[in-house]
Amino acid sequence: MVSEVIDSAASYWTNNTFRAVYRPKYMAANMFTFYPIKYLNISFGNSVVYSDVGGGGPHAAYLIPFLFYNSADLTLSSTDADANIGSNDQFFFNISSRNIKHLHLYFSLFADDISTSYFFDKELYNSFSYKIGFRLSNFYIQNLTITGEYTFTNPYVYMHGTETQDYTSNKYNMGHYLQDNSQEFFLSFRYIPLRGLVLELAYSFAQHGDDYDLSNPSHPHSDPVLENIIWQNQNVYLRSRYEIVANTYVFADFNIQDITGEQDKIEKYTPEYYWGKTSTLTIGMNIGF
Repeated sequence: MVSEVIDSAASYWTNNTFRAVYRPKYMAANMFTFYPIKYLNISFGNSVVYSDVGGGGPHAAYLIPFLFYNSADLTLSSTDADANIGSNDQFFFNISSRNIKHLHLYFSLFADDISTSYFFDKELYNSFSYKIGFRLSNFYIQNLTITGEYTFTNPYVYMHGTETQDYTSNKYNMGHYLQDNSQEFFLSFRYIPLRGLVLELAYSFAQHGDDYDLSNPSHPHSDPVLENIIWQNQNVYLRSRYEIVANTYVFADFNIQDITGEQDKIEKYTPEYYWGKTSTLTIGMNIGF
């Protein structure tokens, strides 16, 4: 991955031009999936974002497919958290059930920091992000699919004190698009009235709370969650797509949204042109998926 953190020792001048060299940054992940009963899938795994381990470059230990990366990190780096030597590791868990006819139930959890003590303290919370949802298909009405989802992310889930090990590449967050301290409700109706024609009506309500500074938090596991909303988006859209011939589509989308928030902060997430209530019509054609 690209850290965009300049390595001052490796960078150099040539022909009056400064050649910047970035510090290398890597990610490793594994996942295990079990099928305890038919139509029920349970998956879990862990990942790690690391740099400067064993002299730099990809480390052989993180290529072991069944490794628990946090344990390896304590050996490869240090147990002294204040030294900012350790790597950035995460844990994830997923469950998917199709045991009820026509209904798909699913749940996904992403955890950056877990402490059992936080479960018993109402003032503290773990660094969790989760999504829970359902998809109901062909129930009484053939070719109709209803999807509902709720996503919630605590503060500090995707943040890290060291830029060469945070959960980003090219400074883009690799987690949920709303990032930390956020929530989203989503509901859609998708219908296929005839071969090749897909119609979808959907609604989403998304909120993003205060952006906290990891370098100087009051406590990274107790700062208020969604107490102050700095960005909010209510969105309704109608999408239609028709397959003329194999892999050739024409489409038309109509989108109505209302974006509000604190003016000095909202511009970080949305261009000024889309502030407030706007309507957008998109018509086009594409070949291939």
